[in-house]
Amino acid sequence: MKNEILRLLFRYSMSKCIFDKEAINRLYNIFIDNYYNIDKNLKSIEIVNDDNVDGLYRHTDKTIRLNINNIVFQMEGEIERLKLFDIQKYFYFNIQILLSLFHELEHARQLDIALGKSLYSIIIFYGKTFGISGNKDNNSLEYKNYVNELYLSTYKYNPCERGAYIESSRIVGDIIKDEFYIDKNIINYLEWLLLSEKISGYNIKNDRIISPCDTFFSMIDMSLLWESFPFYCDNDKIMYSDVKKNYTLDERLKYGFPISDFEYKRLVNSINKLKNKILKR
Repeated sequence: MKNEILRLLFRYSMSKCIFDKEAINRLYNIFIDNYYNIDKNLKSIEIVNDDNVDGLYRHTDKTIRLNINNIVFQMEGEIERLKLFDIQKYFYFNIQILLSLFHELEHARQLDIALGKSLYSIIIFYGKTFGISGNKDNNSLEYKNYVNELYLSTYKYNPCERGAYIESSRIVGDIIKDEFYIDKNIINYLEWLLLSEKISGYNIKNDRIISPCDTFFSMIDMSLLWESFPFYCDNDKIMYSDVKKNYTLDERLKYGFPISDFEYKRLVNSINKLKNKILKR
């Protein structure tokens, strides 16, 4: 998959072209060939001109909708900030399109993840459903507004969104990281983006590091579920010690589980160093 995507990325970017319908169709086929059973949840990728859409996965018709013009327009200001010139700006635009595609692809994959029995499957399930009961009329405007407002208010902490941002940054970063022809500022940007997405949703309150899962389940009135997790404890140190035994730092960051004050500060320091490296060029 990596080599196929790189060939496509180089062919378009070196020709000073932005991904078009042909490229998107090729990427769809790459996804189908490389992700087991994904065709069950992904039937097509459509290029749209809806101003309200950058990237969107619609589970109702199993389609990714992508507004390439929107993505490029929103990123034009970054070209000067990152000091990208000539063909490098096309690499950057096409990489942004890849980020959007892999983000929405992860949402498609999460439909199966949510059916599993792991702890991550549970939080993905609630990220998609919010644990909403069937008491409300699912077709009513009131219900739809309620769900939309809940989605928007919890977006930063929602495990589905966090997982999609982290996975898309990780995958695209891994694809391009060894390519010396791609501007180093783009490579550094992807590394900065991945670390930033990993730490997104972690907050400091009264000298405590509050994890995204803790915040999310509180916001959807499911704190009791969070407190039922096997590692949960009122004592932060004990909870951190227990969760660390079974989950790596990368897993805890992706799942939104507790991290230590030291881990948090180390990540913030790395993010700031990368940001300074990018901006000082």
